[in-house]
Amino acid sequence: MIEGIVTDQEGNPLAQASVVPQSKAKPPVAVPEKTVYTDKKGKFVWNLKPGPYELSVFKDGYKKATRKIELSGKHMKLSTTIVLKKFTTKSHQ
Repeated sequence: MIEGIVTDQEGNPLAQASVVPQSKAKPPVAVPEKTVYTDKKGKFVWNLKPGPYELSVFKDGYKKATRKIELSGKHMKLSTTIVLKKFTTKSHQ
């Protein structure tokens, strides 16, 4: 299981951010759902099978963030915080 919080750079929780895992195992592990969304406190929980994953996090007005994680027998529950940076005028150019 992976649980996490998605925040902005000031530490404010971001609700309705999309969290998308991609299995990096060979062969890939099936993912039960393609996307989960953070709640109003920025939290998400996902029951994933053991293996390596890359989490991509999306939210309108923010740059995509990615995080590599590994779920194994020793670490079947993993907690993480993912920080999204706001788009600025310069970053759109």
